[in-house]
Amino acid sequence: MADKGGIVQGYLVPHPPNLLEAEKDGEELGTIRALEEIGKQIRDAKVDVILAASSHWQPVGPFFVDATDTHRHFTDYIGFSVEVEYECPGDQVLAKEFMEAASGSDLLADAVWKRGIDHGVSIPLHFMIPEGDLPVVPLSVSVRHPKECLEWGRVLNRVCEERGVKAAFVASSALSHHMPLIAQPAAESRFRKFEEALIGALEDGSPQAVLDLDAGLVQEAEPEGGLRDVMMLLGAMGEGAQGEVLSYEPFFGIGFATMRFTRGNRK
Repeated sequence: MADKGGIVQGYLVPHPPNLLEAEKDGEELGTIRALEEIGKQIRDAKVDVILAASSHWQPVGPFFVDATDTHRHFTDYIGFSVEVEYECPGDQVLAKEFMEAASGSDLLADAVWKRGIDHGVSIPLHFMIPEGDLPVVPLSVSVRHPKECLEWGRVLNRVCEERGVKAAFVASSALSHHMPLIAQPAAESRFRKFEEALIGALEDGSPQAVLDLDAGLVQEAEPEGGLRDVMMLLGAMGEGAQGEVLSYEPFFGIGFATMRFTRGNRK
């Protein structure tokens, strides 16, 4: 039977601005190829909307949903020679329904308008959906308890299922993101032990395995989304969702992975 709705695809993607420089210079990178492949998968699945959670939107407070009807990029990085340009439609009705559904699950959520999309959204989508014609609902990676983030992902899926909307969930962040080491070129990430442990937990699709990661490794590596984005992703994809690495590339001592998640069981 055909899939009628829900979050049918899930992805963890990076967003380093140097991808734009590599594209300009004609450099072949596995991350760019993986992002382009994700775009093909989204097109092939005839997805109606992309839910995009950016680690560059981490407010203290409720989960925020951008209910703007048209999203325009704003530049929130410096030191790179290329500036991303991206514009795409939103989905006001779906965004408001997410907010309303949160209250029924004892979660705090609110809507914003005209925030714009930061490079955590615009850079991946530049490679995935360069036409900018698919509706996007930007989501904050709010500073909430990990179990709330997991439940928020489940709520997002439930709303999509009830509306018969096919969605792709995109969590945009780096596996490790220790700021003092950024821009110090290194052949490998300094946090490979943490990154491999996190990737293993995501391949198993286990929220508990993510929560059980060594606290010392987590503190040192400083994952960009604070692991809250991946909890949202796992909640959205359902119990038993499994991840697959499409690319892994360290840039300047920081680890980036592009992963695809298959849909798990729904509760």
